[in-house]
Amino acid sequence: MRFKYTRFLGPRGDIERPVIPITLRNPHNPLAPAIGYLGLVDSGSDRCIFSSQVAALLGIDLTAFDHFSFVKFNDRESTVEIGKLKQ
Repeated sequence: MRFKYTRFLGPRGDIERPVIPITLRNPHNPLAPAIGYLGLVDSGSDRCIFSSQVAALLGIDLTAFDHFSFVKFNDRESTVEIGKLKQ
């Protein structure tokens, strides 16, 4: 597959990334709005990561998910909620 690369302004100058427009919905909460998002294509990834703000907008309760911490490349620690969303 081939994807168009979109140029973004990064902290060290422009960077091009393969992104595609996606729409996120919570099928268990029909009152939650659909959210337009740009998804980064990462063919080697085993997981999808979204910010907690996206989960809140979709009405997804993150308190029931497992939590773990990891250290990002900039030496900051982040907490991540892991959970399987039913389709």
